[in-house]
Amino acid sequence: MLVIEDNTLVLFAIKNLLNNLGYEVTTVTEGKAALQVLQSQSFDWVLLDIGLPDLVGTEVVRIYRQWELENKKPHLPIFVLTAHEDEKIKEKCQEIDIDYILKKPFTENDILMIKKYIK
Repeated sequence: MLVIEDNTLVLFAIKNLLNNLGYEVTTVTEGKAALQVLQSQSFDWVLLDIGLPDLVGTEVVRIYRQWELENKKPHLPIFVLTAHEDEKIKEKCQEIDIDYILKKPFTENDILMIKKYIK
């Protein structure tokens, strides 16, 4: 799975949690780098911070979904993390086909929800 998060402390905590639960984790800290990784590697699902500094998470997803469509790739489940859940964010996420919005901090309960969603 791929985790895209610019805060190194948050990224460290999420990666440790996922590793302890048996997940193999690739990490990226910037939006443009995330697009390169998404287009060149395969993942079961993605956890993406919306507030990235170079290319915001919603823009990463919008560009990736277009690429996914153009290249006839199967739908990749993308879950976004945000500290600010409001209606504008929800609407934007629905428009660009984000699978689910998770509120920070990321916990083991979020992983259970993701497992249910993917199945």
